[in-house]
Amino acid sequence: MSRASWFRKYNILAFYFLIVQGLVFARNQLLGEHILFFYYCDNIALFFAIGFFTKNIPLIKGLISSGFLLQVVYLIDLMSILLFNKEVTGTTIYLFGQTPFLLFVTLLMHFGTAFVALAFTFREKNNWTSLLYAFFYLCFLYFTTIWFTPKGYDMNCIFNACDVSVVYFHGFTNWWILIAFFFLALPTHLFQEFLYRLCMRYRTLENRPYSG
Repeated sequence: MSRASWFRKYNILAFYFLIVQGLVFARNQLLGEHILFFYYCDNIALFFAIGFFTKNIPLIKGLISSGFLLQVVYLIDLMSILLFNKEVTGTTIYLFGQTPFLLFVTLLMHFGTAFVALAFTFREKNNWTSLLYAFFYLCFLYFTTIWFTPKGYDMNCIFNACDVSVVYFHGFTNWWILIAFFFLALPTHLFQEFLYRLCMRYRTLENRPYSG
């Protein structure tokens, strides 16, 4: 891909994420819940837009690492309900009471952000600076949640681990940043590294001269 095409693709993706963020704002306006912006799922499109506009690949990869695994869990719970009528985590059952527009935007902000960003960047080189971006973003989530949201919302599972008893322990909130970093960001970072190396291996084999 030429550099001009690469720039064009990233600009288009940046506008896409801005549109997603605009739809999320509209959704929260209809719900009368502007405070929902402090959720990862409700603000991540804005940060992806910044990452793609600035062509900052480590930032994009760091943002993916910060919440990709939770989106996978969200998908598993939804598929379990649809296929087996059984909840796994109980995080998606509320979807079935939403209007078509709210349902569309909610699904888009969960499955049209981190998954899309990964699909367009997994071939890009992964490096340790993306972990720094992931850490800083997790700090942003933590402190904005602590300062601006009530404990009852348990946003980003910071106060009560989203009522997952096997995860929660006394003092969980104080350790949330490190827990999220080591159990969410780091595994996803390594997964992205694996995808990148797999692509490099495929390219090497593809460019190897045929000797048959």
